[in-house]
Amino acid sequence: MLDIKISLGRFHSADITDKVLKEMINSVKKSQTSRTQTIGRVTHKFLVALDLFIDSGDHHEGYMTKSSGVKCNRKDMSTDACRRNFDGFVRNLFPGLTCEKMKKAIVQVSRTLIGAKAVSREYFKAAKVTGSILGPFRNDIESRGSIVSRFQVTRHNANRLKATRVSDLGDLRLVEAALGYCFKDIRLLEDALSHISKWASLQGLSCQRLEYLGDALLDIYVTEYWMDVLPAHSSRLGYFHMVSVNRSVLSAAAANLCLECHLHHVDPSGASEVTRMVEDLVTAKWEDKLSHVKSPYWDRVHITSKVLCDVFESVIGAVFVDTDFDLDETRKVFARTLRPILSECLLPK
Repeated sequence: MLDIKISLGRFHSADITDKVLKEMINSVKKSQTSRTQTIGRVTHKFLVALDLFIDSGDHHEGYMTKSSGVKCNRKDMSTDACRRNFDGFVRNLFPGLTCEKMKKAIVQVSRTLIGAKAVSREYFKAAKVTGSILGPFRNDIESRGSIVSRFQVTRHNANRLKATRVSDLGDLRLVEAALGYCFKDIRLLEDALSHISKWASLQGLSCQRLEYLGDALLDIYVTEYWMDVLPAHSSRLGYFHMVSVNRSVLSAAAANLCLECHLHHVDPSGASEVTRMVEDLVTAKWEDKLSHVKSPYWDRVHITSKVLCDVFESVIGAVFVDTDFDLDETRKVFARTLRPILSECLLPK
């Protein structure tokens, strides 16, 4: 183990524990996904999303999603790792693997090393490990200070401070009260609640850009939650993560906050869909309480609204930006909004 740790020094991972190393070796040999790999995967996605968000100016969400997909898929990850000579380390660790198995092993080991930092919630430190294995990010994202500085430059260039105020979103203090968070820049919340077709006149961050960032954040927080509550030997982390971030769950979280009352510029058909889904969610939730059924009440709602799901992700993204990219403060909002739904309806009995 000591020789392996010495070799990992150049990838800023010499402090990895023996337990994680054994888990990594076993998972590669058995071709399985470990808990550390799962948190490593969502951490990598978050870091890429953050890097693109603070650097992309006025680029729309589609551009960022496409760029993120390129950086996070297995093929490109293994290629980038080979450029950094990471494949040599993996070959020495697992000699005799075929080409395809070697590519998979490179990704597994990469995600394990990233996840080893993330397990202790040192996500910005994980950026240093990620950069040493897969290549540097566009920006310095190894500290909150450097992220805030870079974002202020991007924000200024995008003429963000000249944004027009929105007047028909209702009393946003109600949203703040539901979130348990008071915005320093209320325009961020306005952006999160405004439909993308209104972006051009607002000149703001756009709900879709904030949604893109919020999606990556929720992956982090949901994975943290299930790692805390599931037994260490459980192999169902990936499953519970998947069922916790689907459209129905996030729509239920948005409905609990009454976000549908504050949406701006939703087309008539979309507004009707949102209204019907909220009504069905409320009905199903009360039926569960009256019958004492402990099950995901949204499973009985046949209408699904992408708008509600997206706006919840946008609001989480807006909180993160407003806190100057403070993961701990944003985690508190997650704890007040989505975590109660997961513990009440999805936690294994």
